[in-house]
Amino acid sequence: MIMIVGWHARLLFRVVAILCLFRYVAVKHWLLAPYYRGLAVQARYLYRTSELFKLRWQALGYEYAMESFEGETGLYFFDKTRKEHWRIRLHIFVDATCGRKPRPYYLGEERRM
Repeated sequence: MIMIVGWHARLLFRVVAILCLFRYVAVKHWLLAPYYRGLAVQARYLYRTSELFKLRWQALGYEYAMESFEGETGLYFFDKTRKEHWRIRLHIFVDATCGRKPRPYYLGEERRM
């Protein structure tokens, strides 16, 4: 039996830990990719129904309003989508789990309790 001591053991541990971390992240992204696609569709829907989109469309045109979703605006609405009502996130998760095409959801004010 070979015993590894000293800095060799630390180096081996770090290499194994990094490989395990990369594998964990890869599997996590592979499993959650459909869910994140659904969140992205919902984020685009939230942006298109927002006052910001309407103001940009009226002031600068439809093309600019659509292109301005990329970048910081898109990240803001994606973060906003991650904080949406639990029913909407549940629908998105079920769609992703069942392999359905992502689509936006709207929950009326009377159903938000």
